Amino acid sequence: MGEKQPTEYHVVRVSKPYERWEVQWGKRRMGYQAWDKRVATSAAKEMAKGDRPSKVVIHGRSGEVENEIPYDVKPSKKSKVK
Repeated sequence: MGEKQPTEYHVVRVSKPYERWEVQWGKRRMGYQAWDKRVATSAAKEMAKGDRPSKVVIHGRSGEVENEIPYDVKPSKKSKVK
């Protein structure tokens, strides 16, 4: 069984049909009000935490990558021996 490829959640600014920030992953997208990049970033972080391994890629207004936040595989819990 192979390892899962990390999902990338991109926080990007889009201008059509109106200016807003979006979280994009695969062919999916979720839009937020243009003035609130923090809300889109928080949503991307929450989605990435629940879908490990993954990564949040935050883009600036001009499209350049500002930051990348990796979410690695959760460490497995040690099994208790009774």
